[in-house]
Amino acid sequence: MAEHQNTWLITWNKNGFEWDDYKESCEETKAGHAQKLSWTCTSTKPAIGDEVFLIKLGDHPRGMIGHGTVVHESYEAEHYNPQRARQGDVARYIGIEFDCLLDYEKDRILSQEELNNNCSAQHWSPQNSGISIKDEVLPTLHKLWKEVTEGDNNDGFWPSPEEYPVNLTKDDWKRFIQEVEAPDHRGCMRVLACFVDIGGTASPKTLSDKYKGHPSVYTGSVLNTSKRALKYFSMEPCPDGDTQRLFPIAFLGRVGKDVNPGAYEYKMRPELLEALKEMDLSGINLMYDKEGGGEMTNTKFDHNMILYGPPGTGKTYNSVNYAVAICENKAVEEVVNEPYQDVLQRYREFQASGRIAFTTFHQSYGYEEFIEGIRPVMADGDSEGGLNYVIRDGIFKQLCKKAEGISSFGEEEKSVKKTSERRYKVWLVNLEDSKRFNLKEKCFSDFEIRFVIPNGGSWIRDQVNRMGKYDLILSYSGNGYIIDGIGLIDDDEAFVDNTQKDLHIVRKVTWIDTNVTIDMKLILHGESIFRSFRVLEVNNTRPKEVLDLIAPDDIEKSENKIAEYMTDNLPHVIIIDEINRGNISKIFGELITLIEDTKRAGATEAMEAILPYSGEEFSVPDNVYII
Repeated sequence: MAEHQNTWLITWNKNGFEWDDYKESCEETKAGHAQKLSWTCTSTKPAIGDEVFLIKLGDHPRGMIGHGTVVHESYEAEHYNPQRARQGDVARYIGIEFDCLLDYEKDRILSQEELNNNCSAQHWSPQNSGISIKDEVLPTLHKLWKEVTEGDNNDGFWPSPEEYPVNLTKDDWKRFIQEVEAPDHRGCMRVLACFVDIGGTASPKTLSDKYKGHPSVYTGSVLNTSKRALKYFSMEPCPDGDTQRLFPIAFLGRVGKDVNPGAYEYKMRPELLEALKEMDLSGINLMYDKEGGGEMTNTKFDHNMILYGPPGTGKTYNSVNYAVAICENKAVEEVVNEPYQDVLQRYREFQASGRIAFTTFHQSYGYEEFIEGIRPVMADGDSEGGLNYVIRDGIFKQLCKKAEGISSFGEEEKSVKKTSERRYKVWLVNLEDSKRFNLKEKCFSDFEIRFVIPNGGSWIRDQVNRMGKYDLILSYSGNGYIIDGIGLIDDDEAFVDNTQKDLHIVRKVTWIDTNVTIDMKLILHGESIFRSFRVLEVNNTRPKEVLDLIAPDDIEKSENKIAEYMTDNLPHVIIIDEINRGNISKIFGELITLIEDTKRAGATEAMEAILPYSGEEFSVPDNVYII
C-alpha cells in the first residue's frame, strides 16, 4: 500500500452519475491493471500519495467498493452532469489510481452496515464526496477491506486462529456448561441449544424468526455466555483495533452473505458445538418465552389493517381493542372479553407513553401533518431575530422514530435508557446583562443549561419547557457547525431561577462529553438553520449518529445515565380514523411503498426514502402497526 498522509472517503451514487464502464474497470483491477480516473471531491486538501476509499451510496447494496491512491491534486473542470455542464457549472475533482474495484452485483463488498457496526466513530453516509477518514478507524477499516478483497481460509469468519488462538477442548467446554451455564443461566442455555438445533451458524435475526423473541435476546446471550467463559477460563478478550471483543472465545463472526446479506452471523466454535451435541438438551424448550425478558404469544397481527363497515358499526370503538392487543401482544379476542373501561384506561396509558397515536384524515390533511413539513418561526421569539423556517416531524414520522429507538455502543451493546427521539442544539452564550460569569463554564460545571428569558418572548421558554427527560442536548460552540458538549436532560420539567439579575429558565443536564470539538455538519441530513437559534430542535440528525460521537471513556464515566442495551422492540400503533376521506397518495407520498411488510426496515427487500424537507433517509420500522 502506498505511503500516504491522509485517507479520504469519496462517494458514488449511480442515480446521480452513470458510470458507463464500471464493470470493465472492475475486471481490469482484478487482472492487476490499475485504473486512473477523475472523481468529484469537494475538499481541496487531498495530496498526491493520499489513500482513497470509494463507497457506494443510494440504492442497495451500499458499501465500500473501491480503493486507490491520489495521483492528481484538486482541480476544477466542467460539471459531470451534462445538463449542468451546458449551464456553465463546474465541479471539483481529484485524480485517483484505483488498485481495486469490486462489482457490487456479483462480488462481496464491505457493506455499510458492517462499517457502521465496526467503525462507528466514522459517518458512513456522507453528504459530500471527499471527507477525511478518521485515524482511529483506519486499522479496523484496513482489516475489513483485506478480508473482503483477499479472502481467507476461514470462509470469511473472524478472527482467524492466528489472530486469536483459543486452545479449549470439548471437555473444557463441557465442564464450563455443567458448572456455570446449565445451573444458573436457562435463557443462555436455550440460545446455545438453538444454535445446536440450527447447525451451529446463524444470525440473531434468523434465530429470532425461527425461535421467536427479539434478535437482541440472541445477541445478548452470545455476549453474556462469552463473558462468563472468559472469566471461567481466565482469558482476555480478542483485540480488534482499539476494541476488546468478547464473543470470539465461543463464536466466530462475519457479515452474512447468502440468506442474511448484511446481518452479522455467529458460528459456534466446533469444540463447543461438539460438547453441546454430547449433552442432554432434550429438556430445553427452544421457543422464546418469559425467560428472555418479555412474554411471547403466538399472536401475529398484520402491519397494515383496515377496519371497515357502515357508519355506527364500531370501527373506531374496536380500534381501541386492536391497538391494546397489539401493544400487549395478546389475542384480540382476549382483550374484547375484558371490561371496555379497563381496556380504554390501558389505551390511554399507551397513548401517554407515545406507543399509540391517533389521527383523523380529512380533505385538507396533507403530507406535512403526517410525515414532515416546515413552519415559520421568529428567531428567539422576537421580531429582531428575523423569520426562519424549521422542519417539524408529522405524527407518523414521530411514531416511527420513537419505535426505532436509539442504537448501541460497541461489544457491550449500551444505549441511553428511555431516550426520546428529540435532539436539541443549545447555544449557551452570554447576553449583555449576564456577563458576571462564563455561562457555558457554569452550565458544564453545574450540570445544567440556562437561558435568559427574553422580555415578551416565548420561543426559548416554549422550547425549554418542551424538552423531556433523557432528550439529547448538543452544546453549540458558536463556530460553524461545531458542538463542544453532549448531554441528557436530567429533570422532569424546567424551573425559573429568579436569583439572577434577569429571569433564567433552567434544565438539569447530565453532561456525557464536554469541551470537545465535533463537526455536526458531517451528520446533518439536508439543509439546516443550525446556527440561527439559541435553542433549536435538530430534526435532521439521527440519534445513533449523535451518540456514536461520544467517546467510549466518557460513556463509562456516565454509567448512571448509560445502561446496558435494553431494546425490547415494543409494538407501536397509529390509528387513522376516516382514512377514506384523505388523499392517500398526497398524505403518504413516497412512504406508501415503505409500509409494506417486505419493504420495512430489516426485511429482505428493505427500502429507504430520502425525505424532501429534511433530506433524511427514512424507513418504516418493523414494530409499527397501522390501523
